[in-house]
Amino acid sequence: MSDWISSEIGLGLGSIPLGMLVGRLCAWVARWLPALLEHQWQRDAREVLRLDPEKPSDLQAARAPSLRTWTAQISCAALSLVVTMHCGPTMQAFCALLFSWLLLTLSLIDFEHQLLPDALVMPGLWAGLVLNSFGLFIALQDALWGCVVGFGSLWSVSQITGLITGRESIGRGDIKLFALMGAWGGLQLLGWTLVCSLLGAALASLFLMLLGKLSTDTKIPFGPFISAAGWSGFLILIH
Repeated sequence: MSDWISSEIGLGLGSIPLGMLVGRLCAWVARWLPALLEHQWQRDAREVLRLDPEKPSDLQAARAPSLRTWTAQISCAALSLVVTMHCGPTMQAFCALLFSWLLLTLSLIDFEHQLLPDALVMPGLWAGLVLNSFGLFIALQDALWGCVVGFGSLWSVSQITGLITGRESIGRGDIKLFALMGAWGGLQLLGWTLVCSLLGAALASLFLMLLGKLSTDTKIPFGPFISAAGWSGFLILIH
């Protein structure tokens, strides 16, 4: 019994420096991936407009403040500690760590750029389906229908509200991220994720309104709320 407790403590302590290291990597990806995508979009636009393709804009990523990098590292270390202590030394823990790091990176990008790039979301979605084809977390049938219902539900809401208001209320990246949650956790994860993310976004809007910083032009990224709600529900699911 004491050996088991010692191994659990050692695993948890080992996850902290690993999380700090990966958190720095997440912050780096969150800086460079949007810049790389913008560079590619401008190159494609120049080709479509028949402009000089040899003169794309310089690839430059904004230098992240040290506070933001440290926040990413500490957050990643905390997420890694919770996952390893929750799952123990298992394949589930390893894959749940990858899932957590992916969501953290997406949240950093969406918070800064209001963007959830397909270059991260789609591989994450397919990874959930592939892993669950082996029954790692849930059955493949549950993962497949979770993905389908996750995408279809938010897409339908987006289309209906778009017809009524004439403007996009839910970004396509948010729709795909919700489908990713379904691919990893199935239908049982979607309800929790939707309710908690909407509640979190509502509380954030209320907080900004009380501070006098909420206006009709204010854009609140929804991806971090989906990620936080989905991550917490996912850990409950695999308990």
